[in-house]
Amino acid sequence: MRPPGSRPGQREDKAMATPLITPSRRRSGFTLIEVTAVLVIVAVLCVLVMAGWTRTPAQVVAEAGILRSHLRFSQGMAMANNTATWSVMISGGSYTLLKDGQPSPINLPDETSPTHTLSGGVRIVGGTGVHEFCEWGCPGVNTVITLSDGRHQEHVRILGFTGLIQ
Repeated sequence: MRPPGSRPGQREDKAMATPLITPSRRRSGFTLIEVTAVLVIVAVLCVLVMAGWTRTPAQVVAEAGILRSHLRFSQGMAMANNTATWSVMISGGSYTLLKDGQPSPINLPDETSPTHTLSGGVRIVGGTGVHEFCEWGCPGVNTVITLSDGRHQEHVRILGFTGLIQ
């Protein structure tokens, strides 16, 4: 008697009679495409989470960059014109370029006056006061000026010995 589904004249062979993969012997596991898709999704989620934790608002960073530039300008004025005392008076919401203790007759770069007012809710919360530069461009003491918008902070450092502004 021949097995069902076989053709007349077909040889009966045990290997031919049993299928290679039966429903009860299906392979379990994940394909390479499924594993790759899951890894890509996890990587994207990690990037989004890390970006949210480390994001500093652009306004705080921008104001810190402007302050660094203006401090370097004041430093350059002290080195170029060492007959006058050049300094920057820093308060909570603004800072002013001073020449011999008075507002400078020269405006800060890209400003219409010697005073720069911070924008975007940014305030100076640390390092306020008058920062004077000697004729070699150094302030004499290490200084850290901290800008904040209430949630994030950015630091501007002036090294006392060299006058390096970071």
